[in-house]
Amino acid sequence: MKNIYYILLIGLLGCTKSIVFELPEIEQTIVVEATVESGFPPRVILTNSQGYFEAIDSTILSDIFIHDADVVLSDGIESYTLQEFNFNGLYIYTSLDFGAIGQFGKTYSLSIQVNDKNVYSTTTIPQPLFIDSLWFDKYVAYDSLGLIGARFSDPDTLGNCYRWFAQRINSYTYNYPPPFDNVKGTIKDSRPLPPIGSSTDDKLFNGLSFDFIFPRGEDGLFRWTGR
Repeated sequence: MKNIYYILLIGLLGCTKSIVFELPEIEQTIVVEATVESGFPPRVILTNSQGYFEAIDSTILSDIFIHDADVVLSDGIESYTLQEFNFNGLYIYTSLDFGAIGQFGKTYSLSIQVNDKNVYSTTTIPQPLFIDSLWFDKYVAYDSLGLIGARFSDPDTLGNCYRWFAQRINSYTYNYPPPFDNVKGTIKDSRPLPPIGSSTDDKLFNGLSFDFIFPRGEDGLFRWTGR
């Protein structure tokens, strides 16, 4: 056994080797994060790309944003020049014009000019789809726990994507003893929560109507309970 131990040790030590990588210089490019959604003004964040292994500090984070760019949003009829605003160190291009608020069914184009570079993109906000029906099945008649079921019809157009969110609101007809006597009719979840597996496309159910149930989402926000 001792002989085997020494052979393995020598083998491991012999395989140790320092490797130095010569990383090529990467050309700095424009990074665009843009959002246009119904009921909200457009939001565009422009930054410069950084090397993967470059050090990150407060100076880098403050210099990474691109300022004084020409950013124009168009809905095919009207064009809106977006202004740059500073939100606690986060620079966002947006518009205060009510006409720039996203609307269902409209196609938008975004044109960005930074010095001699131009970026252009288009997107469409699709019309909303609705659940055909919802129902609640109790585990047992005398309990408040159960499952929520839904029926949904997917349009016959491959490529639709979905994400499910749900929020619980208490409907008790009674209150707990103090100090927990404020639950009646209150919102139980602070925000709509997605359950595990909440995102999907329609590859498996394109053009079909079907029933499904879903688990409730868990709030993943970290809460410190220690001293």
